[in-house]
Amino acid sequence: MYNPEYLERPYIVVLNKIDLPEVIDRLPTLTQEIQRIGSDGAASEPKPSSEVSAQLLSDENDTKEKTLEDYPRRHSVIGVSVLKHIKINEMLKEIRAALRKCVDSQQDLRLSGKNYT
Repeated sequence: MYNPEYLERPYIVVLNKIDLPEVIDRLPTLTQEIQRIGSDGAASEPKPSSEVSAQLLSDENDTKEKTLEDYPRRHSVIGVSVLKHIKINEMLKEIRAALRKCVDSQQDLRLSGKNYT
């Protein structure tokens, strides 16, 4: 089941098959395009579940469609080739960094006395 709170979490864009010539040629341009998506201010501290539910109900009545800038920016963009094991370690490093960011933000919330679970 989809959870709208997932949009508030750090995420990584992994571009696979960079071992193919047509992909490696487009990788810099594609990476730049992806990096422009989203807004630094869109991802804030997690909201209480009740607040998210209320927002979902109000958004259903709202006819305004979200644009790409309404979503948070990605944590990182990385090109890999899983088949040929190219940049797998870099991808894993980015995944660990994003997970640390999630854990750190949850610990900050607990220390501040806010409970959003």
